[in-house]
Amino acid sequence: MKAGGYDLPLTPAVYGERIFNDFVQSFMGEIISNVSADCSFRRNEKVGVMRDLPDPKSMAASLKSALAEQAIDISHGQALETVAKQFGVENWNILSAQLKKSKEEKDTVSAHAVPIFRIFDEQKAMDFYLEFLGFELDWEHRFDDSLPLYAQVSLGDTSIHLSGHHGDASPGATAFVAIGDVKSYQAELIQKNNPNMRPSVQKMGWGAVMEVTDPFSNRIRFCELD
Repeated sequence: MKAGGYDLPLTPAVYGERIFNDFVQSFMGEIISNVSADCSFRRNEKVGVMRDLPDPKSMAASLKSALAEQAIDISHGQALETVAKQFGVENWNILSAQLKKSKEEKDTVSAHAVPIFRIFDEQKAMDFYLEFLGFELDWEHRFDDSLPLYAQVSLGDTSIHLSGHHGDASPGATAFVAIGDVKSYQAELIQKNNPNMRPSVQKMGWGAVMEVTDPFSNRIRFCELD
């Protein structure tokens, strides 16, 4: 019997190629099904490359142990080749190279985009974002004490850059922010009795939306998605 380009010594002899393949597919299917629902595959015409599944070497070691319990003895190298076959690639070297490339690409991509809002008055900006909306000031930067502010504020996983620099952004921009409970957040803002901002929640085709506008006409649309 052959698997992954190797002759597999099977004991007892009643384990044929079909039984071996069925066992491997069942074993790999169980591993994949145990991965959280948000794991993803990136596919091209020839290969499917896993991103968030367990380390293939660990999977091969687990497969080798599981087969040993069934009286099937294979080497670690054979286990690696068998795992590679399950992901639709010719051999372990190809799978290893694809995984390395996938990881490098993933590491270079930011988890989320950060909008840049133009501001013209630092105190008004901080009053609005920190005191009213409840953001936190993460950091601030100036090239010189006499030059404009560039800062990051954040609320949960949402970050916004505030810039006083000409050319960084234009006033009147809009950012869309997904939120878990927009009505509770709206009630919290209403309680602050801001004389210039009493946002309401509107039901849209994609969810419940609350829009707020900062002192520089930049808008944030907080949305609890359907």
